[in-house]
Amino acid sequence: MLSILEPGNEHLFDWQLLLDLYDSCKMMQARVISLLSLTAVEDIAVDLLRCNDQLNKTFKNYRHYMEIRERLP
Repeated sequence: MLSILEPGNEHLFDWQLLLDLYDSCKMMQARVISLLSLTAVEDIAVDLLRCNDQLNKTFKNYRHYMEIRERLP
């Protein structure tokens, strides 16, 4: 979604969706971390770690997007 939006020129619906997706991803990451502490199956742990890495990349892109948006006049 971030790749198709232009910082500062989002439609209200798209802006709200972006914020909602961020919140959902944060909650999902907390769940992934919780599951990591419960699993003893290596294959599942590896998948959860990959998922967590992807979420972290997404958060990095989100922060970059928001930084650009905040610098706009």
